[in-house]
Amino acid sequence: MEVHYKMEERNPTPVDSTKFVMIESSDTQVTVHAPLLAYHSQHFRRILNNLPLGKETHSVRIDKPFHGDVLQLFVDWVYMKSAEQVLEDKSNGIASKYRHSVFVQAWVFGDYIHAPIFQNDVAFYIMWANTGSFDWIKDMEAQWDYVPRGSTLESLLMNMVCETLIESYPDEVKEHLNQLPLDIAQKVIHLLVQGIQGQSAQSNPLEIRGGEFKWDIGKFEKYRLKEEHEV
Repeated sequence: MEVHYKMEERNPTPVDSTKFVMIESSDTQVTVHAPLLAYHSQHFRRILNNLPLGKETHSVRIDKPFHGDVLQLFVDWVYMKSAEQVLEDKSNGIASKYRHSVFVQAWVFGDYIHAPIFQNDVAFYIMWANTGSFDWIKDMEAQWDYVPRGSTLESLLMNMVCETLIESYPDEVKEHLNQLPLDIAQKVIHLLVQGIQGQSAQSNPLEIRGGEFKWDIGKFEKYRLKEEHEV
C-alpha cells in the first residue's frame, strides 16, 4: 500500500488537510487532523498508512484504558504545537489545566503511541508546572502503577519526591512515604541515603543552601527522550 504519511521536516498545520481521525477510548472520543496526528505519533502514522485514503474521517480505537483527560491533553498539545507557541506559553496553558496524575498517564500514552516529543513536553510539565504544593504526591497515589519501572519518568518522579521530602517538616515525611508504593519508597530512601553519604561529591543532588538542605532534581536534559529525528 502506498505510504501517504511520512515523518515531515516541519510540523503541519490544520489548514494542510481536511482529513480527520476520531480517536476512541472506553469513555471518550476526540478528533484531530490526520497529518498532525501522523507527524507526532509513529503508531498512528503506521495505522493511517494502512487505511484507505479516500475517507475524510477515520475512527481508531485505543485498546488500553487511558482516561479521556489524557486523550484531550494530547489533542490540546497537538494543536498547540501546530500554533508554534513558545515554551512559556505551553506551561501557562496546558500545565495549569491538568493534574499531575493526568500528566503521568499522558507520558505513558505517549510511550504507547510512540510520540517522544509529546513525552518530553509532558515531562517538562511534570517537572516545572508545580504549584509549590506538596499535594501532588497524594494526587499521584493511585498513579504509580502506570509508571514504567526503570523509565526516565520514574527517575524524574523519584527525584521530585526527594525534593519534596527534603523541604517537608519531619512529621510530614512519614505521611509522604506512606503514600508511595513500597518499591518506590525504598528507591527514594536509597536515593536520599546516597545523597547524605555523598555530601562532598560534585554531582551530589543534596546540597546545603542558606543553612537548609535542598535537593537538586537536575536539568531537564537528564529526563529527555531521544526524538524521532535524532534516532
